[in-house]
Amino acid sequence: VPGGGHVLIVPIGHTPSYLSPALSPTDAHSLNAERAAYLQALSALYAAHDCVPLSWEIGRSEGATHTRVGHTHTQVVPVPRDLVSGGNWKEVWEGKGREVGYEFVSDREGVRAFFEEGGKKGKERVADYFRMQIGVEGEAAGEVEATTFLLVLRGAQARFNMQWPRQTLAALLNTPERADWRVCARATEDEEREEAAQFKAAFQPFAAGVGGDDDDDDSDEGGEEGGHGVPDEEGY
Repeated sequence: VPGGGHVLIVPIGHTPSYLSPALSPTDAHSLNAERAAYLQALSALYAAHDCVPLSWEIGRSEGATHTRVGHTHTQVVPVPRDLVSGGNWKEVWEGKGREVGYEFVSDREGVRAFFEEGGKKGKERVADYFRMQIGVEGEAAGEVEATTFLLVLRGAQARFNMQWPRQTLAALLNTPERADWRVCARATEDEEREEAAQFKAAFQPFAAGVGGDDDDDDSDEGGEEGGHGVPDEEGY
């Protein structure tokens, strides 16, 4: 994918989670719809280069005592289609999860129910979660079945290592050295700008009608940021 294709989908307004109780039902629907639209556009771009999107995000509750609350974002990385078409990637992901005690919900009904109910359990807000998705739900992806893994972050799983998704992806791609984002950092800002420009040019034909003003060269497109590595994120 031109420019690497690793991007962040970031809500413009501050929100720690797509399930934030501070969001009105209208705002929550709009935010989730825009996220889905960007994922679909990215999926189309990646498909043109024989790749599929692998995305993940972490949502945290306001007022939680066990963690600081940040600004939620969805990381999206193109993965070669032939690498995930056989389904072995699921074994890698689940196996790496079991090594650290993560138990995922991966059945569609369970995942759908969690997000449709707003992450609520009775009257208690249970909005802390990790969501990883390969492909895009509702899209034909050839031999790749769209699959979502959900990890509800409570109890023994409340503390989540934010580097774990990257480490697991590096293992899946058989590039263990890239588990450290510093290895992926470009040597100069000029290189970063050039790759960002390459990606924007490639993405433009797929971005029609998605997000905000695509003609504004001084800001990222509709809350989307090109990514060449991940900020140094501490584990929770």
